[in-house]
Amino acid sequence: MEIWKIVLPKVSPHNKKIDELSDKEYEISLFGQSAGGTAVLNAYIERKNKIVNICGRLRKGKNVFPSLETAAKGNPAFVESVLLFENQNEKKLTTEDRKKILTIKPLWDGVVPHRRFFWMEQRT
Repeated sequence: MEIWKIVLPKVSPHNKKIDELSDKEYEISLFGQSAGGTAVLNAYIERKNKIVNICGRLRKGKNVFPSLETAAKGNPAFVESVLLFENQNEKKLTTEDRKKILTIKPLWDGVVPHRRFFWMEQRT
């Protein structure tokens, strides 16, 4: 199976729309909630805009509940998006990039392990 073959076709139309609006000199901000959190962060790597991640799982995690596979509930695009961000795109974020990203976290989430919400705060 080709890596990211499900996620990239889904991101491409969004990037085209971002380009279209940017060409018209619109200021672009992307909001991703839940599974959309990694989608907007993966799009950010391609098009540097402002990002708001609302309760989005950003890593697979180790020994966490729920596991990514359980949380995805048969949604391979969600799994691929998380793995794409964790394995390739997170390391591309600069300190300046991280300043443009707001991550909002709840007290508890049934899909995203709570301790994984702190990645942005710990690395800025």
